[in-house]
Amino acid sequence: MTPEEMKQFYRRLIDEISNQGHAEKAAEFYGDDFVDHEGPPDSPPGPWRFEQFTRIMKAAFPDRRVEIDFMTVDGEFLTARQTVTGTHLGPYFGHPATGKRFRVSAIDIYRIRDGKIRERWGNADTLGMMTQLGLVARPGG
Repeated sequence: MTPEEMKQFYRRLIDEISNQGHAEKAAEFYGDDFVDHEGPPDSPPGPWRFEQFTRIMKAAFPDRRVEIDFMTVDGEFLTARQTVTGTHLGPYFGHPATGKRFRVSAIDIYRIRDGKIRERWGNADTLGMMTQLGLVARPGG
């Protein structure tokens, strides 16, 4: 894939899976050998993890939106910074809905080969999200 094709591929992933919630499309984007380096240590490879993650997030935050702030491509690697927003309207890992909104940033690095995502490294401001939702106390407060 050319750098522009990789960016288009990623835009489509964000639109169809993250924003529209089409979890069943995960296998179109993630290879059977996909490894999420930020996932649980004993997770088997494959697209199932992002399919499951999408379902959990859409149930908890039905209006969740991921906006790509910028992307860069270097060889097989695509790096993206995103802004993620949503309203907590459903259960989230044992926490009942709060009705509160959040806005956080996330950075992901993907290795894309042969038209599929093979690896991911990521960092999202989960603590910021949990704090904004009132699920954890503000640091120092």
